[in-house]
Amino acid sequence: MLEESIKFLADTIFNPNFKNQESFNNAYKFLYDSMETGMKSVKENPTTYSVIRMLEEMDEDMPYSYREFGYLEDLKQLTKENLIAYYDKVMKNSLVDIYVIGNVKEDDIVSLTKKYFPFTTFKRPKKSQLIEHTKLPIRCKIRKEQEESNQSKLSIGCKIGNLTEFERNYVLTIYNMILGGNSESKFFQIIREKHSLAYYVYSSLNKLDSLMIVKAGISRENFDKTLHLVKKLMQDIVKGNFTEEHIAIVKENYLSLLKEIEDNENAIIETYLAKDLLNLGDIEERKKEVMRVTKEDIMKVAKKVKIDTVFLLEGVQSNEDN
Repeated sequence: MLEESIKFLADTIFNPNFKNQESFNNAYKFLYDSMETGMKSVKENPTTYSVIRMLEEMDEDMPYSYREFGYLEDLKQLTKENLIAYYDKVMKNSLVDIYVIGNVKEDDIVSLTKKYFPFTTFKRPKKSQLIEHTKLPIRCKIRKEQEESNQSKLSIGCKIGNLTEFERNYVLTIYNMILGGNSESKFFQIIREKHSLAYYVYSSLNKLDSLMIVKAGISRENFDKTLHLVKKLMQDIVKGNFTEEHIAIVKENYLSLLKEIEDNENAIIETYLAKDLLNLGDIEERKKEVMRVTKEDIMKVAKKVKIDTVFLLEGVQSNEDN
């Protein structure tokens, strides 16, 4: 069964249906229409659209600014010929990582993989996959775009620079959890709970791109107050205005997340991918390393996180117009 499964997967990858014209056309039309619908409907998810526009305003030529769904003008240029050419290019030149988890023997997997997957680019080069920002912004830029909606979507993009490996893999994570990573964070407790300025507010990390993104759903009249508080709370961490108790709570939450990973096969595979891309330790190593993070470490990292771009998808109807 194992060999048959791997053989089936390999056949799907290495023998695409380019030759049967009718079958190819049907599949092509289905996928083309699906992609076209996704591209045209991107504004139907205002939260996602706000982040997309923020990243485009941040750096239009950087990889993280490219839209995940692609662009209609590129889709319209797609033909069977250039599709085949791109497939050949990917198969010959792309990096290949194969992760397997389950009750299997390693030698069997290696043997079957080499037998049915004739890739020539198995080993990842030592070149770093990180995007690093050598210059951080001194002041941020603010962009706005209007949309008919009761709620405005705020996206704030922060660049992170000059991190050590320990800072990127552990300190930055704890910093983000304290600032805006969960319901116990400063953003949630102060912006949402104390001041009632946001329907939701949280921050997340994109470590490969060296970015932190803050997302909030707000009323447009609360834009200035919300942005002011985001800046203040980020500066509070620089100044050390947070407690050792909060750090301990966040570390316990982090350890709980690691325990959840151990019960999830997909999460375990993602752990190994992170290990390859970020040189992040395995789960046991993470448990030890995160406990080394100190308040001084967090304050130091906080100084390396700078707001670059603020984008407001501004709602302009219904309750906000009354």
